[in-house]
Amino acid sequence: MYDRPPITRWVAGRMVLTGDAAHPMLQYLAQGACQAGEDAHALAGHAERLGERDLALEEYESDRTARTARVVAPAVTR
Repeated sequence: MYDRPPITRWVAGRMVLTGDAAHPMLQYLAQGACQAGEDAHALAGHAERLGERDLALEEYESDRTARTARVVAPAVTR
């Protein structure tokens, strides 16, 4: 098992990281699949609401990096 601090960049052009590629979590947090589902829901919601790809990706990255960092933080600081 390996743990690492959260990353801040999930989007590069048209490439978007989601799930464990963006925020791997240790198994005992029991959040990997939950957070991947939240990623998909957030990305779809931003895309539908904003309609403009680049702005939707920017909003997704900002929203999700903050959320997953809060979930991972207690485990990383131990």
